[in-house]
Amino acid sequence: MKQFIALILALAAAASMAVPAFAETAPTTVIERATAAPGFSFEKDSEHGIALGGLLTPGETYRFKVNVTDESGSSAALNEEHLENHKFTFQIRKGKTWIKSIDIINDNDEYFLEIETAAGWPAKQQEVAGEIKFSSKSSTKTLYSHELSFDIGYEIISDEALDIENKDEAIVVNPAAPVITTKQFDKLEDIAKGGKITFTNDDWKYEVKISGQEDVNMVHNDLPIKDIAVKYEDANFKFISFPAGPQFNFTGTFSVNIYDEEDTWENFYVYRYYKGKLNKIDAVRNVEEAELTFNTKELGRFVITDKNIPDGTVIEEGFGGSSNNSSNNTSNNTSNNTPQNNTSSGESKPNPSTGSADAMAEIALAAAALSAVCGAVVLKRKD
Repeated sequence: MKQFIALILALAAAASMAVPAFAETAPTTVIERATAAPGFSFEKDSEHGIALGGLLTPGETYRFKVNVTDESGSSAALNEEHLENHKFTFQIRKGKTWIKSIDIINDNDEYFLEIETAAGWPAKQQEVAGEIKFSSKSSTKTLYSHELSFDIGYEIISDEALDIENKDEAIVVNPAAPVITTKQFDKLEDIAKGGKITFTNDDWKYEVKISGQEDVNMVHNDLPIKDIAVKYEDANFKFISFPAGPQFNFTGTFSVNIYDEEDTWENFYVYRYYKGKLNKIDAVRNVEEAELTFNTKELGRFVITDKNIPDGTVIEEGFGGSSNNSSNNTSNNTSNNTPQNNTSSGESKPNPSTGSADAMAEIALAAAALSAVCGAVVLKRKD
């Protein structure tokens, strides 16, 4: 019996020694926690609420705040300590005429990627492609680069806004999404069947045939044209402007609502403001509908006033171009896809000597990255 008990104790001791032995020889699985890649990210433009990579409007300035992610995955705002021995350069390969300027700027110790788009009113969105390079100030060798890609233009009207049951139903044109494409016109033509379609927004409406119509940009505003208002301070004015100067294949009927003016204005005169000159339009007053109507194939800058201004009156002498401010632009944009007053050469452009974009700390740029939607996008390294 004693021998049996001794055997049991020996087996138990052997078993207890075997457990750690098996543990020491078993394979070990290591789970590593993923961390953010070192580099850069950009916050949305706070004024427009648009992320880098979205659709930018012509004639606007966008600022995307720059953040730096270090090797530990911690993110912080770009600061002057990151910018000592390095510099940014920018090169726009496609759509360079639509970029007026691009730079890293310092505003109250906050650093932003600033993009200023050239003014213009394209019916088609313009693609912009280029590259941001980061290199040492002491050499021309590129350490990191990032491909830029975004569009400049105007939003296309939604298909829902064009969902009308018959040709007598008006289509409301929102200035925030004013472009109507050729494909959309083709669908509308299936409803119109050679008849007219009505476009409207508050103070105006335009009835026109759309057969074979190509893309148009119907962006519009009612902002005063400063030069005219200043020249005739004693007159009353109403302004309706289509700065893109959309042209239609057929002559349509344009109507202006004068409900608010008919009780206080004695007379009504209508002009087209084109290339610094006021050209009188033969408009008909419809008292019953409180409207002024006239025929045209091209929408532009229309001026309604109670003052009889001589036809052909020159407002701006020596007219030779258009202002960047769409409300004061004195001509229709005869080429919708051509930017106005662009000053960018599109060539490789270094950041200025203000120090706002001269450098980044080498520790933060071991594997630098850029983000188009507020996230880190890893950059490729140049050997």
